[in-house]
Amino acid sequence: MTGRGWALLAAAVVSLGTGRVLGLEDVFLIGAGMLLALAAGAAYVDLVRPRLTATRRVLPARVHAGSEPRQPFSPAVARAGGARPVRPGDPVGSIPRCAARSR
Repeated sequence: MTGRGWALLAAAVVSLGTGRVLGLEDVFLIGAGMLLALAAGAAYVDLVRPRLTATRRVLPARVHAGSEPRQPFSPAVARAGGARPVRPGDPVGSIPRCAARSR
């Protein structure tokens, strides 16, 4: 679960507890709605799992000491299914030390 999911779960628990202790039915129903939204989101992600593919190359093939290589990173969604665009978050300068394996 993501950070936003954990935050929604915490807000739902607080809302459910507050609504129950103070006898506020509206606050309790808001908490129940948050839990329902969280469960629906988890079910959607489990059922409609987009397949992501990504390629990354280091250009040029040989890099001399002191020069910087380029690392084009190309993510793509293989099965869209209403998935939102992919935003890569690849830190600059993190070249893996292991050799690339071909599949």
